[in-house]
Amino acid sequence: MVHSLDDEGSLVDDLTKKMASGEGADLTLVVGSAQLHVHSFMLSARSPVFAAMLRHDTSGPSGRLLEIGDMDEDVACQMLYFMYTDKVPYLHSLAPQLLAASDKYGLPLLKRKCEQQLVTSLTVENAASAVVLALRYKCPQLKERAIQLIRAHPLDVMATEGWQRDLCTHPEMATEVSRLIAAPSSNQLYSEISALEAATSRQTSVSRPHPGNGWPPEAAAAAPTPPPRRSSLPGSAARSSLVGSLSEEELSGRLLEAAQKGAVEELQALLAAGVDTGLTDEWRNTALHFAACNGHLEAVKCLLDNGADTDARDRNQDTPLHWAAGKGHAAVVQLLVDASADPNVRGKYGMTPLHWAALCGHADTAARLLEAGADLGAQDDCGSTPLDLIRRANHLDMVEFLS
Repeated sequence: MVHSLDDEGSLVDDLTKKMASGEGADLTLVVGSAQLHVHSFMLSARSPVFAAMLRHDTSGPSGRLLEIGDMDEDVACQMLYFMYTDKVPYLHSLAPQLLAASDKYGLPLLKRKCEQQLVTSLTVENAASAVVLALRYKCPQLKERAIQLIRAHPLDVMATEGWQRDLCTHPEMATEVSRLIAAPSSNQLYSEISALEAATSRQTSVSRPHPGNGWPPEAAAAAPTPPPRRSSLPGSAARSSLVGSLSEEELSGRLLEAAQKGAVEELQALLAAGVDTGLTDEWRNTALHFAACNGHLEAVKCLLDNGADTDARDRNQDTPLHWAAGKGHAAVVQLLVDASADPNVRGKYGMTPLHWAALCGHADTAARLLEAGADLGAQDDCGSTPLDLIRRANHLDMVEFLS
């Protein structure tokens, strides 16, 4: 018999009232300082773990106490509400904690709900934490989706607090994630990620540089919108007049857009009119960051010839050389080190350009960095050397080449 979940007097409605009132309760769950009065038959029916615990409970019906010391009160309340109603009102905010609870107490439906919630809320910022949860609690869909996101945006994910907290402190997890990142991807998921990136690139003409060529959601919302693009700049006199009429933010947008797209003629025109190569966006990315990240060799040359700073730092303390190395643009890497870019410069979390080349499997780029004096034994803040990252990511050809 099917009962409506919404009509007053339905089975779920009656059970909800029973749970709320505590009428007929024969068991008290002690969670921290809270005491929750529940019905033992309901817990036994829904959870084999609770059923086993209650079978071995020798106290009498009137004095049955069961202490739950591994979760907060609000998580316990949500788990109990699910056991009575199959509903989880605060799933969106408690999914990680409820996933752990559902795994421990044998609640497969709740576990699936938690996994789906975590999949739908995946972002660059929480991908590292999500993949750790997926591995710990054996959630295959969450694992695959999180790995696809990390594979698409490795540098951004590794720059998050979640990566440092959940992976750098658990080397065995970091090793498994590196192995998964290096494994062949699902064509279907790859297509979905590519479609997402295409949609992002249509919405934002100037993107923060990174290997996946997307933008973290919180950065996209705050990013300055570039001024309308003009097909070309007029002659020298008019150029000076035009530059003088634009604000610094507009000039920055024009310069960064030209660098990102490799529009050398427009770059030359802007620079000839006196636009500063040191202008940045809100993430402190310079035009050289964008040109290096996207592998625009001629644009990089143009910017270097006009005094661009090879060691300029973005908000993550990364230089253009970090971005070129992570993307595998060997010719750009060579041009930057020839222009005195430091091959051992450390960005956020102590990563050097060689760390990025190693992580992303770019052997030619790594070779050029080594020739320029990059230190193969340099350790990042997690204590990992470039060779450690190569081995964890299973780049066997690079291990043999660099060892």
